[in-house]
Amino acid sequence: MTVTRALQIFDRDGYRCKACGSRSNLQVDHIVALANGGEDHDDNLQTLCGPCNASKGARDAWSGRKGSPA
Repeated sequence: MTVTRALQIFDRDGYRCKACGSRSNLQVDHIVALANGGEDHDDNLQTLCGPCNASKGARDAWSGRKGSPA
C-alpha cells in the first residue's frame, strides 16, 4: 500500500479509527481479510488504530461483513 493511498483512506474516514474513534496509531485495514477472500479495493479498506487492528486479526469485520449469510 502506498502512502498516498493510505492517506486517501484516512481522509475518507476522517482520520479516526472506525471501531473506537481514536486518532492515534492509525492503520489501513482490510474489512474482509485478503486471507479470507477479501479484495484490495477501497470499499474493502477502513481506518483502524493499531490496538483495534491487532484485536481484529484476520477475521472479518464485526458487522456488515461481505459474504455474510442473510
